[in-house]
Amino acid sequence: MLSFTTILILIIGGLFAGILNGIVGMAVLTIYPILLAIGVPPIMANITATISVIFSGFTSVASSVSEIKSYKKQTFIITILSVIGCLIGTILLIKSNNGQFKKVVPFIILFAGIMILLPKSKGKHGNEFVTSFQYSLLPLVGIYSGYFGAGAGILIVSILSRIVHKPYPVYNAMRNVSSLVCNIVSSIIFIIFMPVDWHVIIPLAIGLVVGGYLGPIIVRYIPTKIMEIAVGIFAILLAGYLFITTY
Repeated sequence: MLSFTTILILIIGGLFAGILNGIVGMAVLTIYPILLAIGVPPIMANITATISVIFSGFTSVASSVSEIKSYKKQTFIITILSVIGCLIGTILLIKSNNGQFKKVVPFIILFAGIMILLPKSKGKHGNEFVTSFQYSLLPLVGIYSGYFGAGAGILIVSILSRIVHKPYPVYNAMRNVSSLVCNIVSSIIFIIFMPVDWHVIIPLAIGLVVGGYLGPIIVRYIPTKIMEIAVGIFAILLAGYLFITTY
């Protein structure tokens, strides 16, 4: 039985995580430490967070319809590539332990932050080989997303910022779609094979549903360049914090 204080923490944490999920996809990385703090074991916390994020995923996608309706084909390709990797990562998690994997997370987040901040090609279309290589990174991010998940949104944003030659709200909306489908696929497998802490999901879901809808709306009012700089700097600072707390 959860205490009133714990329920309140989960609702507020879910709201904050939902907003971040709609903006850049940081929900799992936000929820995960909250669940650890209230006593949920690490692997169960990771799995429970992934399932919970579906609630904000649905509202984030609903709030992003206007951005993706003209880019359905590209969104579909991005989603399929991500899901392929996600399936592999989810299966790897079921067969292994993600405890040691946390040690590489700071470096992955740092890499994503640097990718977002690096200058992009000024041409409308970049080198075809480079673009193909960047698309090939999506299944790898999917593997990471299915295996651990925390910070996967920033990784996807860093790649899409170079693949999709559109403003931030557009490729962020594509990320919302691919992330939702990946989370649904992972969650189905987790529910079948892994333990889930169901009693924390309801209060988390309350905050996540509201926050998930607000995130894409907030993004529309922030210029793309400012959004990319803010996300990149945040990723680098987060990587530093995770490095200190992990090592």
